[in-house]
Amino acid sequence: MFSSILRQLVLMMVVFGLSYGLYLWPMVYYLGLFSISIPFIYQMAFSFFTMIFIILYLQTSLTYWPLKLFVYFGMAVGFYGGIISGICLLINPFVSSEIIIVLMPVSLCLILVYGYVNSRQILIRTLSFTSKKITRSCRLIFMSDVHLGSESVQRLHRLINKINGLNVQALLIGGDLIDSSGFDLSELSCLKNLKMPIYFVTGNHERYLKDSAKKMNELIHYGIQRIDQKTLENFGIRLIGIGDHALKNQPLDWFKNMPKSSLFTILMVHQPSLWPKAADFCDLMLSGHTHAGQMAPFHWLVQLQFKFYRGLYQWNQSWLYVSSGAGNWGPQLRIGSTCELVDIHLIPE
Repeated sequence: MFSSILRQLVLMMVVFGLSYGLYLWPMVYYLGLFSISIPFIYQMAFSFFTMIFIILYLQTSLTYWPLKLFVYFGMAVGFYGGIISGICLLINPFVSSEIIIVLMPVSLCLILVYGYVNSRQILIRTLSFTSKKITRSCRLIFMSDVHLGSESVQRLHRLINKINGLNVQALLIGGDLIDSSGFDLSELSCLKNLKMPIYFVTGNHERYLKDSAKKMNELIHYGIQRIDQKTLENFGIRLIGIGDHALKNQPLDWFKNMPKSSLFTILMVHQPSLWPKAADFCDLMLSGHTHAGQMAPFHWLVQLQFKFYRGLYQWNQSWLYVSSGAGNWGPQLRIGSTCELVDIHLIPE
């Protein structure tokens, strides 16, 4: 109990610091250019209530849209506002305050507009693999990190329309399909418009859902087959799924006991952290999770945690592809990355 209380206190301290740094400090700096100061007690009060709003949104099933807008939009404005404020603070001795007063809001607006427009784009990324293990041509679509909840169901409709325009045999969903406990699962009924099998592994955000196990069991009603810790053979290939929760439970031990197969093997796991240890057990590993950083320069921090954080990698005769994701978490912004669907062509050698 003590450790739980301690963790909660540490969380509150971290969120309080972020509340001040992201949501308030850029405003304090900008108003200071006009010689306007905010009393310290008001700054602390604002940071405290912002902390409460953020924790309330992220740790409960409350999805009241003004709260969501405040948390996510404020996060984006504060993130880039803080970067711009820091740069302006450095150049202030060499540039007049009048120029900085204009430069800050103009540059922030340009970044936010570009980031939002870019976040609406969905690219089709084509990958082709040739192998003697592939007995017949096969075409699959891989989709990860849709983040329904942060994203509206209209995003899913757009993705379905794009997939229907491709002649693929199956849809593979690599986790984080849903990220909000308030998301209505009945909205997934539109997936029935896809006339193909849908295979799914859970991501970390599915684990955070209220009544997660119950909701994951209900996915089958919408044509989604969950393949956590399962293997199946279809389309002349072998498909292996690992749920995100298993990453803490030595999933490689499960691999070692798996019978050998002469078929081309695809491993689908949400986080790319298993690579390259998993390379000995599959020909192609498909992952997501990283969003390719989503908002530069945040991608530098993502690279520190994940060595393989975007794109295609090879280890001996095995490949890894880390998708940047088909949706966005948090702020609806993409800077330095793009949403994508991955069109996979498997070709006999």
